[in-house]
Amino acid sequence: MIKRRDDIGGAAAQGVRGVPHGKLPAKADPITGPVLYEAQPRPEPPKPDDGRQYVDGGKLPKSVAPGRVLAHNHVQHNKTTPCGERGFRAWTWPASRVPPNFKQCDCGWSGLPHVARPSSDFLTVSA
Repeated sequence: MIKRRDDIGGAAAQGVRGVPHGKLPAKADPITGPVLYEAQPRPEPPKPDDGRQYVDGGKLPKSVAPGRVLAHNHVQHNKTTPCGERGFRAWTWPASRVPPNFKQCDCGWSGLPHVARPSSDFLTVSA
């Protein structure tokens, strides 16, 4: 004897995630089931308190606002690496807030004068 789906019982008889067939709540998807919570917008990340303004991802700066200094992190890059690629980040600081360990960088990135931490500031391990 072949049993119908409704006769089997268990999860099949219960429908989607334990809700009886045809009795889905108002906010429910027939595939994923009832909506248990509303998705909340992700909060904005905290802004650095040192006056940093990050360069938008995927972009290469063309100019720097007066009174600000362009800087980048230590991630390996070339002259045209956009921000966000492989963890490369760039930002501007008010000229008065640039840390003393950041020095003028001559890597040629973006074609604009900028600063970066010298590689001697980073730990190097030799084999």
